[in-house]
Amino acid sequence: MPKAGLTIPTIEALRDGCKSTNSRFRPSVLVLMDAIPKGPTGKPKRIGLANLLQIPGLVDPQDLRTYSITGTEGNFGQLQWITKSIFHKTDHTVPAWTFPLTLTLDVHPDLGDYHRQFHSLVIKDSLCTDAKLTVTTYACGGKPHVVEVPITEAQVKEALFYVKMRIVEHPLEWKSPMAEGQQSSYDYCCYLIVTDGKVTMDHQWEMNCHWPPPGALIRLLKVNECTAGTEFHPVPDEKE
Repeated sequence: MPKAGLTIPTIEALRDGCKSTNSRFRPSVLVLMDAIPKGPTGKPKRIGLANLLQIPGLVDPQDLRTYSITGTEGNFGQLQWITKSIFHKTDHTVPAWTFPLTLTLDVHPDLGDYHRQFHSLVIKDSLCTDAKLTVTTYACGGKPHVVEVPITEAQVKEALFYVKMRIVEHPLEWKSPMAEGQQSSYDYCCYLIVTDGKVTMDHQWEMNCHWPPPGALIRLLKVNECTAGTEFHPVPDEKE
């Protein structure tokens, strides 16, 4: 709980201040608060505090995190994640997602049902140990065909990192600018929706957009493996 007029410490500074402590007891998370919740006896409410603030668990203990939250117990605001832009190296404060978190990539919505695909990755915990990737297609003339596609824990973590970086570099609602004049363009259309039910990121790429589509998610969510006629996107015969 920062005191007025004093410099707010960083998580790195806190860890440096307790180098003599066993490394597994050094803090990995710093939360800046208006007030620390207290129990009936007036002592800090340590047990269950992370759940109360809805702080995501760490994928990697060395993945140091700084959060901030306004308000007091019973009236907390949205938990914010304080991080740095990869490209600009400047501090950014963005909403911290909670779990389960759903990533949906709507691919080829401009080409009709035969080619359109919905790739949905549901991440049930921040450790990425419980996740499921499903693909929905409409190649059979309007009747949805849903299939679960294998995805590794490492791929889930990479996908989660990718969307976290997107929310740092772009606003929650974003649309790729269209190519103009001699600018390069992409003959690709897709929509990315990431939501935990409270915070939603909506990023869109229309055909002839100037900025490239989300290549990492296209790869991780197996878009290129799910074209019509493949095992992940079977084309039913007339009997089906």
